[in-house]
Amino acid sequence: MRHFLIIFFFLIYSTVFANITVYFNYGIFSTGNSKPYLETYLTIAGNSVKFKPVDGSYQASINVSWKILKGTEIVKASNYNVLSPKTSDTLRLPSFIDSQRFSIENGQYTLELVVIDNANSDKKTTHSEKNKCLN
Repeated sequence: MRHFLIIFFFLIYSTVFANITVYFNYGIFSTGNSKPYLETYLTIAGNSVKFKPVDGSYQASINVSWKILKGTEIVKASNYNVLSPKTSDTLRLPSFIDSQRFSIENGQYTLELVVIDNANSDKKTTHSEKNKCLN
C-alpha cells in the first residue's frame, strides 16, 4: 500500500507540474475605418517555468506559437520567444506578459496557441479557441 501511495503522489506531482501556467485573454477591436483586429494577452506564471542563470541573475525564456485558421487554411501564424524580467531572487520568480495584435478580416476563426519552456521542452501548454466570429 505504501508503494502504491508513493507512485500515486509521483504521478499527480508530474501531472500538475508538467505544464506551464498561462493565462490567456483576447479582445476584438475595429480601427477607425472598421477593419477588425484581434489583440491577445498572455500572462505566464513565473513559478511554472525554469529560470536559468544569465549575467549574474536568473531569467526564463518561452517560445510562443500562434496559428489563426479559417477552416483548415492558416490565415496568420507567428512563432517567437518571450523573455521574463531578470531576477536575483529565485524564491520570488516574477510572472511576465506578452501581447500581440493580428489584423484579420471578418469571419469565423480558430485560434491555436502553443507555449513551450525553452529551458525544459517537456513543459508545454496548448490552447485552442474555435468559431470566434469577428464582425
